[in-house]
Amino acid sequence: YEALSNYPNALVMEADIPYSKKLVKNIINKLQDVVLNVEKSDSGHIFLDIDGLNRLYGDDSNIVRLISNSVLSIIPNIDIRIGIGSSKWIAQMAASLSKKGRAYKVSGNPKNFLSRLSISTLPISQNLMERLQSFGLETMGEIASLTKESISAQFGKEGAKAWDLSNGIDEGYLLSYQSEKDVSEFLEFPHPTVNIF
Repeated sequence: YEALSNYPNALVMEADIPYSKKLVKNIINKLQDVVLNVEKSDSGHIFLDIDGLNRLYGDDSNIVRLISNSVLSIIPNIDIRIGIGSSKWIAQMAASLSKKGRAYKVSGNPKNFLSRLSISTLPISQNLMERLQSFGLETMGEIASLTKESISAQFGKEGAKAWDLSNGIDEGYLLSYQSEKDVSEFLEFPHPTVNIF
């Protein structure tokens, strides 16, 4: 509604959810030709486990090219951004910093990479973000510089999770997407049949 009040002549189009879901399913199926473990998150990100693929495809640039080409073969003009990291969280943050059609790889200590990023990128409630900011905490580095105990005492479980992520600690495992296979069955009768009621 805010957009319409600012742009009254804007054309509002509803998303075609079934079509979008079909496209995502096609992308995942295509990616599974390259990578075994693929996860689709509720946030719209797709996570791939590329561990060990260097032996099969060579260096990371070849893997990135294969991933990009797989996605672009389904949606040619999509703004694909690839992040490579030691966990889903690090890869997601790396992707957020990559440029269109490019990959960003985090190597070394992920805590150093995360330290300059704003707390607005953390998956936390608005309430917690405002509370952290009221204490002068604006970056993940500032959160990471404190002890987990002090953050937990002041901000509870959600604060502890923010501390973990700010320190590059993400114990979430990749949950492989299980594609739904279309199943059909038919019977062939040797002779013409009739309905009996």
